[in-house]
Amino acid sequence: MVHLRHLETNASIILCKAGGGGNGEKIQTLLNISPQSCTDDLFERVINLKKLGIRGQLTMLLDDKGGSTPFDNLGKLQQLEKLKLLNDLHIHPEEAKLPSLPPSHKFPPKLISLTLSYTLLGWEQMYVLGTLHNLRVLKLKNNAFTGERWEAADGGFQQLEVLQIEYTDLVFWEASSHHFPKLQHLRLRNCEELKALPFGLADIPSLQVIDLHRITKLAASSAREIQQETATKGRRLELSIFPSYE
Repeated sequence: MVHLRHLETNASIILCKAGGGGNGEKIQTLLNISPQSCTDDLFERVINLKKLGIRGQLTMLLDDKGGSTPFDNLGKLQQLEKLKLLNDLHIHPEEAKLPSLPPSHKFPPKLISLTLSYTLLGWEQMYVLGTLHNLRVLKLKNNAFTGERWEAADGGFQQLEVLQIEYTDLVFWEASSHHFPKLQHLRLRNCEELKALPFGLADIPSLQVIDLHRITKLAASSAREIQQETATKGRRLELSIFPSYE
């Protein structure tokens, strides 16, 4: 498998430790590897990895082992652009939820796209992701974050272009244009408690698309108000709502 470039599986897999003399310079994609596989040895071999997916009990990535954690090894992936973290909750979700995110300097430096799923983080942890300076795409799926209120922090998400949020209990979202100055595409799926979209989104010059699927009638109404306000500023905002509530 010396010419292997892409490895993707449906279930989480544990990679065997490579023997001496092996290398992984050609590998660009590893999807659904286990947290146990995220070793210093592996990431020093796959130095050109661009896309990584980790699936399993993600709390293992944060286990402190002599002053460092397995997550620290991700910092060796200098070429990584896309990262997916899928947490397996099993039958004890409270034990499997992530208590917090590692600080932003622990993430791969060239990270452009990040997907989180089932991590059950508190919204206050979003400030960490906001300080990932190259992040352009953020997908939050299946209760990646939980809690009624998200107050966007100042100074974050300066390069973010795509924000996707799916299945969350979020009720109140407070933000203005300077929190997402380059946002182009907002996609919300099954945010069935959300009262309204932040009206300040209308002041984002780059915003082109809002795509809403199974949200509240109130949130749908607020999205239409944002579209109307955008039109008064001479810009076109494409708005898709299902169901339409019309």
